[in-house]
Amino acid sequence: MKFPWGSKSTAPSLGPIIELWWFRFILTILTIAGAAIVSVTSFTDRNLVILSVYGILTVSMIGIELMRRRGTVRSSGIGLTKKTVSVITVAGLLAVVMLGIVLIACLLLGGTLSVPTPQLTFIGLTVIIVSSATEEVMFRGTIFQALLERFGPPVAIISTSILFGVAHLMNPGISILAILNVVLAGILLGSLVVRTQSLWAAISFHVVWNGCVYLFIGSVSGHTYQSVISTLESSAIPADLLWLVSGPFGVEQGLLTTVLLACAVPTVFKVMKPDAEIIAARRERNMAVPLQHDVI
Repeated sequence: MKFPWGSKSTAPSLGPIIELWWFRFILTILTIAGAAIVSVTSFTDRNLVILSVYGILTVSMIGIELMRRRGTVRSSGIGLTKKTVSVITVAGLLAVVMLGIVLIACLLLGGTLSVPTPQLTFIGLTVIIVSSATEEVMFRGTIFQALLERFGPPVAIISTSILFGVAHLMNPGISILAILNVVLAGILLGSLVVRTQSLWAAISFHVVWNGCVYLFIGSVSGHTYQSVISTLESSAIPADLLWLVSGPFGVEQGLLTTVLLACAVPTVFKVMKPDAEIIAARRERNMAVPLQHDVI
């Protein structure tokens, strides 16, 4: 059965129950749990487990949307529109600028970039890209939209950002400032989705940020990787200044990152523009979000 990006779904409807926000919320949680169990019992390689769980979750998000009355891939927020390329570009540039500022600050304080023999592996980069993209499906997809419809943007953004922070509690090098930054990152990513209505905005920022940190700095959210293109050496930064830009969790732990994330949220609402095609698709689907939630 074929579903064009913007056409109406002809999938069997589950009736009124699929329109209930809490049902879609619970269905997504059960999907995550089921996908995790199936993947862990089917694969021994951690990378394959990650790819499998996130792949199932992405298919589930689209499937749930298609089962809704007049739901389409486009109304899910991940369908392609005329603005998708510009949304991806602007969000990606925002990540590059922010990370560039952090990296320059590290170098000015005494840090160095070592450039060893490149150790780029296809599977490593693939996992970083896929996991970053589908974390957005998990936290800013069906669950986020369900909360957005029922409670509005502030509750949807803050609650999913807290969940985003909780999901990183077991990462190596975690600290209070690192958790705060992860929660702030969640607020920024949620703001990107609310402002543009497109999941691609959050996906682009997350993928570009994690991808650049992986390639040029050598660690992502506390996880250290073999040198790829370059590695940030922070041992020469004075101990009393290191907390400003980095720490055991990496550059995502620095106070500078905190400031940049906080400043980026209002910037998103000033610079980014809503995607009218996604708004139209959601209105066509009779989405239960009040009109004032469509454009902020």
